[in-house]
Amino acid sequence: MRVEDAQWVAVLTLLVLQTSFLLPPLGYALTMTRAAATRRAALGSVMSALLPFILVQLTVTAAVMWWPGLTHGGRSTATDVAVPSDTEVTRRLREIAPPVDLLEIGPPKF
Repeated sequence: MRVEDAQWVAVLTLLVLQTSFLLPPLGYALTMTRAAATRRAALGSVMSALLPFILVQLTVTAAVMWWPGLTHGGRSTATDVAVPSDTEVTRRLREIAPPVDLLEIGPPKF
C-alpha cells in the first residue's frame, strides 16, 4: 500500500503512539511514573496531573490530522517528488530481495 504523504502518516503514527503511552489501561509512561514514585499515588490523582499534557497531545494530533502540511515544516508537500511506476517498484524490489535458495530453508536433511 502506498500513501500520498508518507511523512504525514509517520508523524501521525508517532503522535498516536505517544498519546497511547500516557493513557490507561496500558499507558507505559503512566505505569512507570507510578512505579518510580516514592509514595503510592492514586490513579485519579496521576491522571488529573497528566490531564493538561494529554489535552495538548490530543490537540496537536487533531491539528496534524486536519492540516497535514504542518508536518512539512514550511517545505512544500511531497507532490514535488516523482512517484516511480509499479514496474519500477517491482524491479527495485527484485534487486534487493534475498536469493530464492535462502527462502527455501527447511529442517536439516539427514
